[in-house]
Amino acid sequence: MRYLILLFIFQLSVSANLFPNKRTVQKNNLYRSAQLSAKQIKRAIKKWKIKTVINLRGESPNKDWWRKEVVAVRESGAKYHNIGMSAQRLPHRKDLIKLIELYETAERPILIHCAGGADRTGEASAMWKLDQMKTSKKKALKQLTILTRHIPFRFPAKRYFIKKIYQGSDWAKENYYPCEANYKYYDKSNCN
Repeated sequence: MRYLILLFIFQLSVSANLFPNKRTVQKNNLYRSAQLSAKQIKRAIKKWKIKTVINLRGESPNKDWWRKEVVAVRESGAKYHNIGMSAQRLPHRKDLIKLIELYETAERPILIHCAGGADRTGEASAMWKLDQMKTSKKKALKQLTILTRHIPFRFPAKRYFIKKIYQGSDWAKENYYPCEANYKYYDKSNCN
């Protein structure tokens, strides 16, 4: 069984370049994707009429992909935002609040992305489902499945955050203080 899962992961990584991970979370409001080339992001902005792009990989001015993406997004007339999240840990408070505030104020439709469009993007999509669409946690967690290329045993922090910790945007703004809590999968080295 483990061999089949590893084979599936390999196939996903090979097919990622041929078939980028792009999905609709809520039509005309939120779309999600993996890292796209400048040409692909321009096509996505045009196809979905994207007004705001949120890069969950964080600002990376020394990286070629980031510089090309910023230019492509701006040339397409959309706004561009960076939030440095991680696939391996729970979100830092400031990053989580920034994402929530962008969801509440950014011009829609919004496109969110990370490297693979599976883990950070899945977590952010699940938050959208909970806060903006008022769905159940069970439905929101469908944004973090093998079908969206999320491998739960590889990056368990994302499902853990949505399933066990997250209680909505108001809760996050008022009560999410991970440096003071004893949450599993939180990197406290950034708490000083």
